[in-house]
Amino acid sequence: MRSLLGKKFDRRVAWLREHFPLKEKKRISVRTVKAGSLRVGKKQVQGLTHKICTGHYLVVVERSQLFVATDTLIHEWAHAHTMQRQGIPKDPVYFHSRLWGQIYARIYRRFTKEEP
Repeated sequence: MRSLLGKKFDRRVAWLREHFPLKEKKRISVRTVKAGSLRVGKKQVQGLTHKICTGHYLVVVERSQLFVATDTLIHEWAHAHTMQRQGIPKDPVYFHSRLWGQIYARIYRRFTKEEP
């Protein structure tokens, strides 16, 4: 399904699915929402990753400028991969663990070389 961010964003989602799929045939679904509508408690955020009861993941990204939405998408994609390997951390400090940083860096470096 096409996002409201346009074809270029959709190509980037497809590129991530092709080059960085989850193991065990789990899927990452991507949904875009109106800018300013994502909050965790009172804190405004640009993206969220949820593990759904089926073991699949839902990444939610705010519709904003393409480069911001793309950066958020890659950030959340790395969270899905980290959660699949380590589970969901109880302490928010561990959401940006060393493993998350390594995964994010690997995805981002490859993305900047092959930008879809």
